[in-house]
Amino acid sequence: MVSVKRFEFFLLLGVFFIGSMMYGISQDQELRSYPVFPDALEAAIETVRTIVGDQGKVIYNKANHQILVFASESDHKRIEEAINTVNRPPKMIRIEVQNSQLQSGRQMDAGLNASGVIVRHSDGTSGRIKIRPHLSDRSYGSQENAKQILVVSSGRHAYIDVGEEVPYREWFIRYGREYGYLEEGIVYRFVGARLAVQPTVVGNGPLIVLKLIPELSALTGDAEKSIRFIRAATELTVQNGMPLTLGGFSENKDFYDRFLTSLDRGGNNRQVNITVTATIVE
Repeated sequence: MVSVKRFEFFLLLGVFFIGSMMYGISQDQELRSYPVFPDALEAAIETVRTIVGDQGKVIYNKANHQILVFASESDHKRIEEAINTVNRPPKMIRIEVQNSQLQSGRQMDAGLNASGVIVRHSDGTSGRIKIRPHLSDRSYGSQENAKQILVVSSGRHAYIDVGEEVPYREWFIRYGREYGYLEEGIVYRFVGARLAVQPTVVGNGPLIVLKLIPELSALTGDAEKSIRFIRAATELTVQNGMPLTLGGFSENKDFYDRFLTSLDRGGNNRQVNITVTATIVE
């Protein structure tokens, strides 16, 4: 049985040959394939096309990450040397995530305090009792910290945990249905929130672009699915090794104000502060 990728490869190869016959190729040219890393694709294709010029044919086989080239023997030697120069594996990025969940509130307490003395005499009982009402109003706060270490290739995804409990359920359902992420007539029970993070090194560094895509995990009947809110995705550029605290987004502020919130065991909302430090692994 022929796999889909292999079928696509042969189909692409057939189209390539037909196109080459239509436009003509020299007898001294031959077809060779060169595997490339996805991150090196643009540089590799540009380099190969510069070498072969109008005399050769170049096409990219996306299914197998290969460049197919019709060129002369001398050009193939130059192509091999050039591709070995630009075709490097993607850089690895270490992402340290600090997740702090803050809870604050006020507690009021009211009651009565009683104090005094009761004396029993032979002719009766007497005493004095003082009753003092009290009213207290105090603020309290607590913080829980968690740490994640992620290692991911440039251009790939990893996931930052936000929380297992999702407040504002009805708001997210309305948002999801308005923008086509959730279907009408289906009951969704959210069981977790996370951020998909895609770091991409700019050139050789030190700048790193972080693409953040919010996701909610939901149960629909017996199935669990991840709902990715592409519309609320955001991109941030950071310096290698410099921490960045997420929050205060000017775009999609209503979304992130609710998304970066969790629930404690008592059902109270608590703010989620996430700090990420992306470092290129040398």
